[in-house]
Amino acid sequence: TLYEPQDVGIKDYSDLSYTEAFDRMAEVLRKEYAFNDVPGKAPDWDTLIPRVRQQVQDAESARDPYLFYQAMMDFVSAFRDGHVGLGGGSYANQYIQERAGGGYGLALREVDDGSVIVVHVVSGSPAAGAGIQVGDRITAVDGTPVAEAISAVTPLFGPHSSDFALRYDQVRFLLRGPVGQEKSITFVNAGGQSSTVSLRSVVE
Repeated sequence: TLYEPQDVGIKDYSDLSYTEAFDRMAEVLRKEYAFNDVPGKAPDWDTLIPRVRQQVQDAESARDPYLFYQAMMDFVSAFRDGHVGLGGGSYANQYIQERAGGGYGLALREVDDGSVIVVHVVSGSPAAGAGIQVGDRITAVDGTPVAEAISAVTPLFGPHSSDFALRYDQVRFLLRGPVGQEKSITFVNAGGQSSTVSLRSVVE
């Protein structure tokens, strides 16, 4: 049994409408979020709350819980705090599958000199069929230098408390996306030969 003052206990807004629940939560967080005074941790409340509130209102008007889930994902993603999270059950699974259910059959790691190395290739995958092998170096994705392409990724597993954790997940999600998505990948093999291939993501 957890003994604590009632005003700091778990807050249950499940009997409220989406918009009412969001407003109550936002009001509490603006006042009580632990890192409100730590630069870079708390979101820009004045920008975030109105933007997400509109999404919440849209979800309520449509009576669509999945739209509400997406709005809340937008909300929590604005934090720089690994203690902030969002459950979601089947909605979370749907969200991940829609955005990252497809892959090209390879896994990457960024090393300390900035190189991005292929560390795993799935047998029979699009990457394997294109001749990509473990140890090859990825240099560009869709014509964008790989370091820039990584920086543009919004990973699904967050928020992140550190730049290291964020970068790690950006690399993981660089080559994830909806099934059927096409990407061009430029890589350099062990012999120093550079090639660019176009791949279509598959269920992975």
